[in-house]
Amino acid sequence: MLKKTPAFLFLIFLFVSLVAPLAALAQGSAVSKIPEFNPLCWKKDECEQVRIKFGAEKKDAAQGWVKNPQICAGDWGMCLPAGKTTTQIAFGGRKDFENVGEFIAMLYKYALQIAAILAVIVIIIAGVQWTTSGGNSERITSAKKRIFGALIGLFIAYMSYFILHAINPATVDLRLPQVYMIKEQTTMPQYCLEAPKGTKFSVAALAKDQVSPVKIEKPDYNLKLESDNDKNFYCGNRYFMEKGGAATCWGNYCPKGKVCFDVGSSDKQQPNYCADGMLAGKIPGTLGLAGAPVVDNNNDAILIAICEDPESGGTAKNLLQVGDKIDVDEKGRSYIFPVKNVEKICKNGADPVGFYLGVEVNDESGATGRFMEGMPFSWGIDDWMAVGQAGPGSHSCSVNLSKALVNAGNDNCKGAKDARCSCSYIYSYSELKLLNGVLPLIKKYLITVDELKRGYLCDIKIDRGEFPAIDNATAGTIMSSVLGWADKTDCLPWGKDKTL
Repeated sequence: MLKKTPAFLFLIFLFVSLVAPLAALAQGSAVSKIPEFNPLCWKKDECEQVRIKFGAEKKDAAQGWVKNPQICAGDWGMCLPAGKTTTQIAFGGRKDFENVGEFIAMLYKYALQIAAILAVIVIIIAGVQWTTSGGNSERITSAKKRIFGALIGLFIAYMSYFILHAINPATVDLRLPQVYMIKEQTTMPQYCLEAPKGTKFSVAALAKDQVSPVKIEKPDYNLKLESDNDKNFYCGNRYFMEKGGAATCWGNYCPKGKVCFDVGSSDKQQPNYCADGMLAGKIPGTLGLAGAPVVDNNNDAILIAICEDPESGGTAKNLLQVGDKIDVDEKGRSYIFPVKNVEKICKNGADPVGFYLGVEVNDESGATGRFMEGMPFSWGIDDWMAVGQAGPGSHSCSVNLSKALVNAGNDNCKGAKDARCSCSYIYSYSELKLLNGVLPLIKKYLITVDELKRGYLCDIKIDRGEFPAIDNATAGTIMSSVLGWADKTDCLPWGKDKTL
């Protein structure tokens, strides 16, 4: 029994070595097979842009995009933070290597070929020695040893490769763990209407059954997403997505003039309703160590449209306030804008380019500094910020548009007295007829007409890294009111006409 133990342990080792990689591969296949929702999958241009942002040269940016059809199908690929290494000398006609392991593996394979050539040369030399020995037994024995040694060496070199490759290919391929960049997104969209057209769904739970146990034998995936406003995906319902695993997404379709929103109802059974409005969202989070609220009593928000300027021949853009200011619901930390005809909001029949939020952000850093906001005796004058969404359909209003313009000029907002990171910076470009030139830098962060027409949710997320506190100490004083001075962070100067 004891004699059989080493052989038994060897069989276990061999089984684990062969099966473990297959199990890992099967486990890895459980990730989302839809590239749009797989955080490892990137479009080539997106990968190039983020690599340039991290310091890569433009000419080298494309080298970090790697095709992997098993994980990212179609025109999707994976994105390396470091990219490929290019050697000065070609090895076997190849100069590009993804990592040092790949380089060593290639050299190892060439070394085997060189070993085979050397073995043949040794055998030829030994053969010549044998044939010219003239019957000398000592020379014949020496030739035999050389031939035998060459064959044994060649056998060991190749058999070691074959044995190790059979146990686990990684032992000879020297494949290092590859670190790929991950996109800032969830593996499943929050709302089903954001999925690619043609995606199939199955109902997980209706709006009235959100806290009731629902037993589903097998999803039938009988719903197919046809448009961005598909009525089958009604507000409050939850759905399974085909190839999306066990995660669910929310339906958020509402009739015209309404937006699917958690209005703070006490009804936990059905928290989401179609509320009157076109733009709504939550305002979570706090500021400073003491947890000062992002918005405080009497904080306001406005919606601003960027409009074409017909008189300039398309070379300038105007800013117009859409409707009145709204009070932010401090208790529910939420906001909702009433419905407006956003298609006709601009003057002289001009088309709106997009919309962004002007938000009055709480500032209590005047006496204690940013880290102690909300502590006793802290105070400050609230700052207006230009807030855009993270990207089309992101439902996350978390981008400081003014800061995006400042950063584009390879600069940063310098200190609390620098108001360039406030909402007024956008208006200064408009007033100087320069907004059209920088519009491509912020256009992707704007809320679109179509999103507002459907009813759009966008949670406002404020942090001091993106929205620094501004020292606007001259604002709000009696003197400034008498003289007509505006808070230097204001989105639009006082007395400016607004569009209703």
